[in-house]
Amino acid sequence: MADDDGRIVGHILFSALPIRGERGEAAAALAPMAVVPERQRAGVGTQLITAGIAACRARDIAAIVVLRHEPYYPRFDFSAEAARRLDSPFSGPTFMALALRDDAPLAGRARYPRAFFVLDG
Repeated sequence: MADDDGRIVGHILFSALPIRGERGEAAAALAPMAVVPERQRAGVGTQLITAGIAACRARDIAAIVVLRHEPYYPRFDFSAEAARRLDSPFSGPTFMALALRDDAPLAGRARYPRAFFVLDG
């Protein structure tokens, strides 16, 4: 995201996240998101996440997962409860999900891309 002067002030990335389970659908992993320090708490992150969720919906992505930053991501309806049936190297109280469709694949094994430096057996 750029400001009025064209300077980059924020970045967000969604990676494909196959979920090996009943239907084997793809979700997305949200990481990283960053906002330059002088623009934090000015709505840049909110704009990035809102636009990212909308872009995922437009691409028919069924769900998004993220490692939470309490209380930031729950504002966008991410929850640990939604991710509790996902097997992931990050499973636990800091792992959150957001279903974008009623049939979201929120059960099974999340297979992270190599860029996340996660070994998948």
